[in-house]
Amino acid sequence: MIDFGSLVSDSYNRKARLYPAILVIAPIAAAFIAIRPEVIQSNEAWVFAPIAILGSFLLTQLVRDASKKREPYLFNSWGGMPSIVVLRHRTNFIDSLSKARYHSKLLALVSNTSAVSETQEAEDPTGADATYAAWSEFLRNKTRDTKKFRILFLENINFGFRRNTWGAKFLGVCSSVVAMVSASLVMWLRFEEVGEVENLSIGALAVTFFLAVFWVFIVRTDWVKQVAFLYARQLIVSVDELD
Repeated sequence: MIDFGSLVSDSYNRKARLYPAILVIAPIAAAFIAIRPEVIQSNEAWVFAPIAILGSFLLTQLVRDASKKREPYLFNSWGGMPSIVVLRHRTNFIDSLSKARYHSKLLALVSNTSAVSETQEAEDPTGADATYAAWSEFLRNKTRDTKKFRILFLENINFGFRRNTWGAKFLGVCSSVVAMVSASLVMWLRFEEVGEVENLSIGALAVTFFLAVFWVFIVRTDWVKQVAFLYARQLIVSVDELD
């Protein structure tokens, strides 16, 4: 369980877990503004702030659980865990000479593992992946210093944000589409009644539209894959920085 303090103060928790939750709640908040702009323009708006904050905190748990539960689907569709895929001889995320150097360093650093040649990898891909998984786990444990491995940490945040956002896609699509349709209907009825709609309402409705586009068309597996392999590559490259 993530406490409120660390969720806000910790960079990873805030950007990778809280921000996706806010993106789920944002369409609902925008729809409320579109429907009741007078509340936002009054001094009553602050009353809803604690509700929005609490909702965001609770959603971080749902978002994280959903993304972790669906993560195996991502890895299977990509051919395996990104760090394992990057270490394979048959992939080209890292040039062959550098990859050979990283293999040699990891072999020397990680006990109870054996060298994996291209032929061995082709004959026993499962065994080769087991070695790559051990090397990857070793690197993750040895690169937790976020100051020393700053670039890796930032790539991890990017991956965490996109993975968790993708994991919350169902919630995001539902909230944005329902918010957009509801706000549009209420605003249309108001226009029919009084003959005008406030600019604030129009702006808020536009926000629900753009969020719906984001959730439906931007948040896709390829969007997550791009940063997942950038993080994985940086993880492997970080072996050069180990003491």
